Amino acid sequence: MKHIQTFESFLNEARAYGLFNDAQGKPSKLSQEILDFCQKGLPKNVVDNIAEVEAAGYGKTNMITPPSMSNKGQSRGELDYTTIYIHFSNPMGRNKIKGMTVGLRKRTSGPGTGYVAISLDGVPGGTFAGEFYNKPEDELEKLWNENVKPLL
Repeated sequence: MKHIQTFESFLNEARAYGLFNDAQGKPSKLSQEILDFCQKGLPKNVVDNIAEVEAAGYGKTNMITPPSMSNKGQSRGELDYTTIYIHFSNPMGRNKIKGMTVGLRKRTSGPGTGYVAISLDGVPGGTFAGEFYNKPEDELEKLWNENVKPLL
């Protein structure tokens, strides 16, 4: 019977809704979806380092858009993203990154299409965006490996 965990071992008062804290109230389905693809697309050491997540709340966050193919690779500027903020247990990398913002913007031009963006705390030029067609976690993994990993 020693291997059975008690309720007290699951209780974490700092996180009211699973990994989400209650700073922005109960997380929306979209905030939960963003966390879900973060857990699938980010490396295991990053996912294991998540202390808590702050939900999107009511407002949107301006983040960069990915380069478009039609404008010779030039970005179109910034758009409104629905974002979550991920707090890390331990600072990561040589820049001692304490957290990051992950944003999602779904487009209406087709099902399952949109933009995903990452912004690292305290890193100049640490914001990256990409366009996905089916799975945002695949684009998030690509952004992490190509852009974020070299900064760590």
